[in-house]
Amino acid sequence: MFSIFAHSQVVPIGTVIKGKRLPTLATNSDPDKRNRSATLYGSIKINDSKLSIVENGFVVLPTSDSREPNFFNAAKYVVAAGIRDFNTTINNFASNTSYKYRAYAKNSKGEIAYSQIITFTTYTDWCEINPCKNAATCASTDSGPLCTCTISFCGNCCAQLADPVSCPGGGDQSCDIYVRGKNFNLRNIQLNESLTMSNKWYNNQATNKAILK
Repeated sequence: MFSIFAHSQVVPIGTVIKGKRLPTLATNSDPDKRNRSATLYGSIKINDSKLSIVENGFVVLPTSDSREPNFFNAAKYVVAAGIRDFNTTINNFASNTSYKYRAYAKNSKGEIAYSQIITFTTYTDWCEINPCKNAATCASTDSGPLCTCTISFCGNCCAQLADPVSCPGGGDQSCDIYVRGKNFNLRNIQLNESLTMSNKWYNNQATNKAILK
């Protein structure tokens, strides 16, 4: 959904290449549904070169930046050296944000090869605004934040004092979060979007009937 395998070869400007000194790279990415991190993967195919790979990794830019990510203008994540498959998990991405990146490999001559540009979007990190109350722990899920309450609290976002009869303490509780005065619980968003689409459909049908009359 977020990435595809890509193969390409880039020859740096002003470099004279003898044979096929530069490797061919492949890459893909796997954003984590639970937070803002993503794992980037790369692999290297050596052509007929005998030059060693002294560094490999990834160069990353947000898609809002019009430039192509490269060794000099992007955030660089050095992973290893050599020709083995390589990967790294990056934890400092922004929530719900699109990025573009390329895997790179630098040989012992200082020449750099890149994969094609791949894009992906991080998932929403529902825990970044600390919605869970009263020392509850937060987990980000597809349907919003999930709070694990301490034994003394219960209810929405663990905001309510526990009662052994009506509201036992501890356990996992859903959490409606509010941003700029609006309820951003994902379940409600999905329901509202579905109702909006239905209303638009019925309104269009009524308009079409009126035109036909």
